[in-house]
Amino acid sequence: MKPPETAANPALSPYRITGWILSFILTIALAVSANLLTPVAAFAATADESGATTDAVAPADEGASQTGTVEPAGTAEAVDPTEPAGTGDPAVPDTTVDSATVVTESPAPVSGENTEHSPVEEPEPPVEESFATTSPTVSGTAVVGSTLTVSPGAWSPAADFSYQWLRGGVEIAGAVNSTYKLVAADSNQQISVSVTGTHPGYTTVTLVSSAVGPVTPGTLTKTTPKITGTVQSGSTLTATVGTWSGSPKLTYQWLRGGVAIAGATKTTYKLTSLDVGNTITFRVTASKTGYTTVSASAAVKWKLTAPTPVISGTTTVTHTLTANPGTWTTGTTRKYQWYRNDVAISGATGYTYKLTASDAGKQISVKVTGSKTGYNSVTKTSAKTVAIKKSTLKTSTPTITGYKVVTHTLTANPGTWSSGTTFKYQWYRNDAAIAGATNSTYKLTAYDAGKQIKVKVTGSKSGYNTAAKTSAKTIAIKKATLKKSTPTISGSKIVTYTLTANTGTWSSGTTFKYQWYRNDVAISGATGPKYKLTSADAGQQIKVKVTGSKSGYTSASVTSAKTTTVKAMVSGYVTPGAFCKTSLAGSYGKTSTGVLMKCTKTTTDTRYRWRKA
Repeated sequence: MKPPETAANPALSPYRITGWILSFILTIALAVSANLLTPVAAFAATADESGATTDAVAPADEGASQTGTVEPAGTAEAVDPTEPAGTGDPAVPDTTVDSATVVTESPAPVSGENTEHSPVEEPEPPVEESFATTSPTVSGTAVVGSTLTVSPGAWSPAADFSYQWLRGGVEIAGAVNSTYKLVAADSNQQISVSVTGTHPGYTTVTLVSSAVGPVTPGTLTKTTPKITGTVQSGSTLTATVGTWSGSPKLTYQWLRGGVAIAGATKTTYKLTSLDVGNTITFRVTASKTGYTTVSASAAVKWKLTAPTPVISGTTTVTHTLTANPGTWTTGTTRKYQWYRNDVAISGATGYTYKLTASDAGKQISVKVTGSKTGYNSVTKTSAKTVAIKKSTLKTSTPTITGYKVVTHTLTANPGTWSSGTTFKYQWYRNDAAIAGATNSTYKLTAYDAGKQIKVKVTGSKSGYNTAAKTSAKTIAIKKATLKKSTPTISGSKIVTYTLTANTGTWSSGTTFKYQWYRNDVAISGATGPKYKLTSADAGQQIKVKVTGSKSGYTSASVTSAKTTTVKAMVSGYVTPGAFCKTSLAGSYGKTSTGVLMKCTKTTTDTRYRWRKA
């Protein structure tokens, strides 16, 4: 028999089934007492959470929907008898928790059929909906001591969640939150979590995440111990282990040169003669179930005997300094580093150091670092030296070579100086510096004639004091010799005509003076490069002396050859072709137009006539 198909009927439950059975029994009992046993159309029963039943069916008028109630635990609502049957939802109202209502509906009367108790069909329970979900996921590191977190995934609609963590598929007691901190029992296990989602009107769903693992042992956080006490035989060393997280079990061991010392398993240890020169180590080991065992240690070494080094040597560039380390603990290995004004000198790592130009004016010190197995390394620094002095250049007196004659070039030879010396030069004329004469060579000029020349050489080199040396003076510089040439005379050797002195080729820049001569007698006033013949010159020979001069050069005079005899010029004008006296043979004259004529004869005309010269 089905329960009434009404929208108000809740889902079936054991309580409701019990209510239906009781309603059925009650109905049979009523029918028997009234001799009205007929088929029962339907039973609707509801039960509250205590299991009490409500609403039994009572006899109804023919062809009408009726509502009958039995109220063992309360009062039931009445159903409207006017609601037609068979259209839309059945006209059965919701029931309450305290009273149950059974709704029956009688079909139309059939001829010959008793309709007092017509059966009513039982309604189907409502269908619950399903969630739309994705699988939950677990995040976090699978290491003991770490915390895992579950993400329930996407649920539609939103759900209320409950959690249960699983170790190897088995529930972990009390692990019902969305996070779970891994414990020692989880080591080497696979961990997963089940997520249960609920929502009114939806089927409850439980999903299990993928497992993470296997879980690895946790890592204990190290705390480095500290050792206090004086490192000497007979003294007691004390180790402080510090605070370790997670409260692990701690064990201790002292070691001598890396080897465990028998019985030395406490936080204190008294040094003995056997420990001298050996590194003493304290080791603490932490262990805890589910965690990797770890150790931390600290060590102490013995103290070296280390005096302060001393520097010896001349504190001048090019000299060598020596570091004297003093007496250290036997077997100590020493290293050196030299410093210039507290800055380490690259490559200066020997016990000696040769001073360079870079050290001039600076102070030098040295650090000595001693080391020995089982001992702490020690560094000692010497006192600084005085400021390093510049060195003295090796010098030489320069010499001058070359002709001491104007136009010639002199050369300064500096001699032998310290290697790497650079030079500057200054030439002097009678002790006065010659402007611009600052090279190693000097070309003599006219100004130097009769003067003495010397040169000063100044040498310099980084890290050395500058030095200057001056040469001896030269002899008085001689004047140069002019290049000269014998002059020549051009022009007609006839009275009234002009002669010209041609000097020829002389030294460039030579200036000239002239003196004309008539038969070796200087002609007064004839001192120019030209000379006009006069009647006094007729029958005489003319020559010229040219004197050349130039600053810084010795003047020179050269005389030309004599001319031919100067011919006289007759007075007045002559007529071409006219006879002339034998006494005028070779004489010259001029026509009225200035044409030069000569009194001569020819082979064909033995008489003297004025003919064109």
